[in-house]
Amino acid sequence: MGTRPGRRALSRPGLGTPSVRAWLERLLRAGIFRRRLNREINGRDNDDCIDRRCRRFTAEKNSRTIDATDWSIAGHRSSACSQHQVREAAMIARKTARFLLKYASSDPLKLADIVHRRAIEQFRTPPTGLATTRFNGVHYEIDMSLHRLMKKYFFHTHEMFLERIFKRCLAPGNIFVDIGANCGYWSAYSLSLVGQSGEVHAFEPVPQYFTFVRRLAELNPGYRIVANQLACGARPGAFTMAVVAPRAENFDNYDINIGSSSLATGFLDHASELTENLTVEVIAFDSYARERKIDLDRVGLIKIDVEGFESEVFDGMQGVLAKSGRKVPILCEVLTDLNRPEPLDGRRIIERLEDCGYRCLDATHLRPIDRNALGFEENILCL
Repeated sequence: MGTRPGRRALSRPGLGTPSVRAWLERLLRAGIFRRRLNREINGRDNDDCIDRRCRRFTAEKNSRTIDATDWSIAGHRSSACSQHQVREAAMIARKTARFLLKYASSDPLKLADIVHRRAIEQFRTPPTGLATTRFNGVHYEIDMSLHRLMKKYFFHTHEMFLERIFKRCLAPGNIFVDIGANCGYWSAYSLSLVGQSGEVHAFEPVPQYFTFVRRLAELNPGYRIVANQLACGARPGAFTMAVVAPRAENFDNYDINIGSSSLATGFLDHASELTENLTVEVIAFDSYARERKIDLDRVGLIKIDVEGFESEVFDGMQGVLAKSGRKVPILCEVLTDLNRPEPLDGRRIIERLEDCGYRCLDATHLRPIDRNALGFEENILCL
């Protein structure tokens, strides 16, 4: 894991209350943390791990000696083993923990900051209803009642391991393209980086989520954000999308959440009780870029998060992929599941991008992606 952050890093000003600092110190005992993450990455005894976490928390919560392995549910005041907490624990174990371990291998000091911010999210009470948060001078409005993810948006703890990519790729005057913007979190974050001399082009076809992208533009009139109620794909037309709408019974579900809507055939068939079909308009990004006269040399980053529809999006941006000279940086979530009726194969996407001259890096540790060891969900940075 490399040189790990120690107590000295945790003692600097601004790390919050003594109770939070003590909890962070326990969390960052690398031996415990590393062993726990390795167990989850290897997928061994996952259900038993969740049960042990719940039992340990129940036994220790009164003495407030929460073990480092319980960080995903630390700070909760209600029953430790309620259904939504177990779901959150499983999400942390399978997804975030794996990303954090890889991230820590390349930037262990930054990991301390990530853990600190995660603790703030857990210990502070978020607002209710409509709330506004800020990225520097950019105002971003969200509805806290939509889903538990809104709490992460409000406290700026959503996928923190990706922030350094945005900061490295985007500077004032750049263009950011957000394909699959959902509620506009990364559009707002990027708007603060490209500034008033830059541009953000955001694509979100679901009306309820597009509302927040449009609101982002309304709240920041001094910035240039182009909000498109469209999806990107291989060709223009109207297509059926499986949409996960916000529901009270799905508020705590991270596995199938408001960001899981997909145009990929059969992608959400296993969760049909949580979805509804919606006809959305699709455009090829190459056509959009020509119509808008987008200077590809100004594009600092294209982010693609389309839940299994990645291949179709790339089919519609072959001009971008084939561009000579400087390659347009792309940050893409790729999914791999060969056992589905409509298989998802991240390896083919990586091979396609490499054939176009891109270098594909694992977005967590910024080293070459191992295409033979892909998890279900991987974030790749293509340069």
